[in-house]
Amino acid sequence: MEIVIVNTHEPDHEVAQRLLELADEKGYDAPVVEAQRGEHDANLSFRVPDDVAEEFEKDRANRWPSKIENVTEKDAQQPAGLDEDAVAADNVRAAQEAATTAATTDDQDASQTRKRPGKATEKPKE
Repeated sequence: MEIVIVNTHEPDHEVAQRLLELADEKGYDAPVVEAQRGEHDANLSFRVPDDVAEEFEKDRANRWPSKIENVTEKDAQQPAGLDEDAVAADNVRAAQEAATTAATTDDQDASQTRKRPGKATEKPKE
């Protein structure tokens, strides 16, 4: 038996499906592909027969490339905070939105004439 560790850029369900397909091709029953959560310092790993793991590794890089070749594609299409903790990324986004909103609101308020309450606006009678 070998351990296949799911990398962070690989979709869990696609890895599981591919391992099940390979096990079936090799004549194994589906239960030989055992999922394990939280072991081997990974969110998900699978315990599979040696020949299934070897076959899986052959085309793994082609199925799920580990990096983006085009830097402009990465910058333009990847969401901000992709490599960050989800909660931290949400907090950063919320702070950026609040700062943008505050700057826009302050500019609009400054351009409008403000009236002070309690001051008379009528002309005195002669």
